[in-house]
Amino acid sequence: MGNKSWELTEEEKRNQKIKLEEIFGKKNDSTIEEIIEGYKKLVQSLGGPFLEFTEKYNEALQVAKKYGFIESKLIARIKDFSSANSNTECKELDDMFGMEIATPTETEKETLILFNELIFQNHKSKIWNKLEELGGYSAYHTSGIVNIDNETNIKEKIIDILENKTSEEWTCPKDKQIEPENRKRATPFRNLKEITKQPVKLDLLVKTLQRMVNTITSSNLEYNKIPIIEFHFLTQEKQKNAIIGKASHNNYKNLIKEQQIQELFDNDRLYRGINAPWKFEANENGLKLQDFYVTLFQNWPFLADSIKVRLNEQNVEKTIKKINECDKQLASQFPFLRKYINADENEYNDPYKQAELWGKLKALIMHYRLDFNGSKKSLATEILNVENEGDR
Repeated sequence: MGNKSWELTEEEKRNQKIKLEEIFGKKNDSTIEEIIEGYKKLVQSLGGPFLEFTEKYNEALQVAKKYGFIESKLIARIKDFSSANSNTECKELDDMFGMEIATPTETEKETLILFNELIFQNHKSKIWNKLEELGGYSAYHTSGIVNIDNETNIKEKIIDILENKTSEEWTCPKDKQIEPENRKRATPFRNLKEITKQPVKLDLLVKTLQRMVNTITSSNLEYNKIPIIEFHFLTQEKQKNAIIGKASHNNYKNLIKEQQIQELFDNDRLYRGINAPWKFEANENGLKLQDFYVTLFQNWPFLADSIKVRLNEQNVEKTIKKINECDKQLASQFPFLRKYINADENEYNDPYKQAELWGKLKALIMHYRLDFNGSKKSLATEILNVENEGDR
């Protein structure tokens, strides 16, 4: 089995680029409308299979919990148009669909990384250590496609992975520069590796992981329809620090100006799927669409006070109704969303109504997309300024 580089091969990069151009068009030759249509096509075709697989993956996590082996929290994410569009110039389609899995301990985290190795052909993997001097964000990032090998003895495969698997380890200091000396190869199984020397614990690990794999293989999923999925594995302590601590995502990436997001929030112009991601939470009861305000807080923690004020406003029900209406408009174009908002399928039978709703959504995408480079004011900010001027 041996070591695998976290880098995509040249052939894989070329194939990814072809996929990008098929869906989004060549950047320099495409209008914003064409790119929006490409995003719609991508999410329509892959969003459903991604969430179907996520539900099965969650069932496997619940199997581990049932046998008292692993506690975990799963959040699935589909990138909104703004974020997806900002990535298409420089990245593959490897993080359009993602899962974040948080565990209480490092050993539990490593066990789920091992499970992933058994059911995915990983294109790349990376141990990310950021801002350790500030309490840090440390996570294992990997992405790949479902590929389950039922021929190889699972115990032998587990031992092989534990003994031989290494990943690129990047340590990002406070100045955010990742110099070559801060990159090295390391095992992602620092704690779990010792289990191979303990037969009883190893047998328990093998049995649990076999049950988890069987949960996936016993399903009717069509693996070739499931997209590339990016995974983040981290402990719950690091997850908390990544949201509200000194190593928060917004702080270390510094991609957008807080003012843009604040203005959009204040004017009720943050929309799921347009400039904020779809997020789904999983537990023993299955998968559900995350509350939109929770999504906003996780993405932009600096909105915490504004969200608290908003939820205490007398007319908050009117705002929540507006969010629900937007979800219904999105569900008209993305059928996978309907089961998560308890929509009546009869609402979506009129093709003329669907076309009208897509026109409205496309206008929202065009007007309120974000500038994720932070180099200039976003179109959304400019439009809000015009709207606010008109209200005076």
